[in-house]
Amino acid sequence: MGVSEPALFEPFNSSATLEFMNEQAHINANQSAAQDVPRPMIGTHEHLLTLSEAAEQLPSINSKRHTTISLWRWCRMGIHGVRLEYLKIGRNIMTSREALERFYLALAHADPELPPRRAARRYRPRDPAARRRQIEDAKRRLKAAGFMS
Repeated sequence: MGVSEPALFEPFNSSATLEFMNEQAHINANQSAAQDVPRPMIGTHEHLLTLSEAAEQLPSINSKRHTTISLWRWCRMGIHGVRLEYLKIGRNIMTSREALERFYLALAHADPELPPRRAARRYRPRDPAARRRQIEDAKRRLKAAGFMS
């Protein structure tokens, strides 16, 4: 009586997506797939695509196209704890262009920062006398170890 049913699809909320991305960035990549991870749902206003259609629309990388299997893996297991949103409508698995965008943004946000790179060592040529001393020292060590006579 007065209690309304929850909506099947919730409209896209940008603050909810940012919150989702922050949560996803901190989820352990080894987390069990059986655990429920809160994810935003695909809204009715989004442009739905089958996984095959989505794979065809994604840009190729190194002249290789993404496969439907890859997208299915992204939906079920995710990458670095980030999963692609999907709907199952009968036998069809559907995602959306907007879900792909959110997925890629979340992946970029979850990407671990690399440690700062050390400055490259400058090449300093040895002077000929130092090189000769190092060669003679190496020969002495090889003779002492029994490798040279």
